[in-house]
Amino acid sequence: MSAGSAARNEQSSTYAAEDAHERAMPSRTMDVNEARRWLEAVAHAEDIEPPLLVVRRNNGRAEACAVREHSAIITYRTRPTAHALLHEVAHLACANPSHGREFRTMLVGLVRRHVSLPHAANLHAEFASRGLGVDPFEATAR
Repeated sequence: MSAGSAARNEQSSTYAAEDAHERAMPSRTMDVNEARRWLEAVAHAEDIEPPLLVVRRNNGRAEACAVREHSAIITYRTRPTAHALLHEVAHLACANPSHGREFRTMLVGLVRRHVSLPHAANLHAEFASRGLGVDPFEATAR
């Protein structure tokens, strides 16, 4: 298997785990203005630059994407979910933009701090059940 193929498989498995998590424990949706305010609060708490939130026309399956060069998140939904926004914040906060261990660990931590402990525990379990690397789960917030 090539490195590119392995990365695509890891990405697909990560998305599958997140989809299963969202089916089991949906995160809240919010309108764009609320999402902007919420992202500012998340960024402040995480000590990162608040991302610009831009709304674009739906492009199919994707709910959102991160644009690292501009510290921006593009949402393709008029009511993005907290999980989708935190997924993109994790991309902006990680040194490596892939869907690897660093990303998954960052996402679980963000969900723990900004959604709930049960949501984070479920997401961590979904990653682990698929054999995806993720740092041990910490039940306490930092």
